[in-house]
Amino acid sequence: MTTHLSVRLCWHDSGWNGHVCKQPKNNKFCIALSHIRELKDEEAEEEIKCKCFSDIVEGKLNIPCKAEANVFSDKGYEITFKHPIDNWKIPDTTEDFNPYTFCPAPYRWMQYSEYDKIRKKFKLNLRDLDSTSDKSGNWIGDVKLQKKLLDAFWGHIEEKKSLVVFYTNSAPVFEDTKRIMVGIGRISKKEKICYFGTNEEHPGPSPVWHRRIQHNYPEEGFRLPYQEYMEQGVDPTGILLTIQEDFEDEFKYVTEHVTNGTMLAIAEQSRGIIDQIQSDVKSGKVKLTEDWEKHEKWVQRIISELWNNRGQYPGIGSVLQFLGFNRGMTYHQQVLKMLERQNENIL
Repeated sequence: MTTHLSVRLCWHDSGWNGHVCKQPKNNKFCIALSHIRELKDEEAEEEIKCKCFSDIVEGKLNIPCKAEANVFSDKGYEITFKHPIDNWKIPDTTEDFNPYTFCPAPYRWMQYSEYDKIRKKFKLNLRDLDSTSDKSGNWIGDVKLQKKLLDAFWGHIEEKKSLVVFYTNSAPVFEDTKRIMVGIGRISKKEKICYFGTNEEHPGPSPVWHRRIQHNYPEEGFRLPYQEYMEQGVDPTGILLTIQEDFEDEFKYVTEHVTNGTMLAIAEQSRGIIDQIQSDVKSGKVKLTEDWEKHEKWVQRIISELWNNRGQYPGIGSVLQFLGFNRGMTYHQQVLKMLERQNENIL
């Protein structure tokens, strides 16, 4: 059974195209995320607005959205990773960032409080933690365990099979909506895990929690044209795709695994959104350059693919919800499917 991926992005007014925003000062939605809010230099970004990140010397100006704004860019650049545990004070590392690349970090898997839940759910043969030596703030401090957990998380994601859903939780017009899908794609490559530098207190090797992942755009996948609608003065609520509350656990902590059933529900929602986009283009309501007929055909293919991967009892989640179990779909995907993979009878 293929596992898929969710990846949170900050809002970008140019569609995550590898450029500085068109209006950095007016983008008040990216700063809903603390790592953007703490580091964004609006004045400096205004001076280079619309400039391609590949034309900006790495290290000359810290643009905190660089790791998230290259998802739909045909150009690459260098990117610098800083260790999430500030007081370790270990050297940064700079790596190449290829076109159509993103680099999420599975933060929940690095949290000390989540360790036992994760190793139990995924049956990981890992040792017990020591509350003194293995804890660094809220995080797991043992770099060897960090690496094993990162390997376990990314081991479920398959090149050329797993799909990825990009979402944001703060965007113009949709301010009251928690999670909004902005695009979908197929993962084509997982770059190797890279490492930070070392110091005397932390000799490492310390793995970078972020992993560079490339998707097969533009051959597969699409971005919903919220930005184009708004720039043309068209209300985009008709093409808004929100993540259902029942699936929210799969859309937290920057990146999480997404089950086949959840991905199917999102793909089927996407089909309806694409129909609306095509209708808007045909009526002259909005002008777009993307080939939405191509995107429609691709979504139809992945819907068929996802249906074929649903397992022995694809309707059991719906039956549970009908019987009053409000999170029946989630229980099916996260509990019963795990038992099914172990060849256990779930009925």
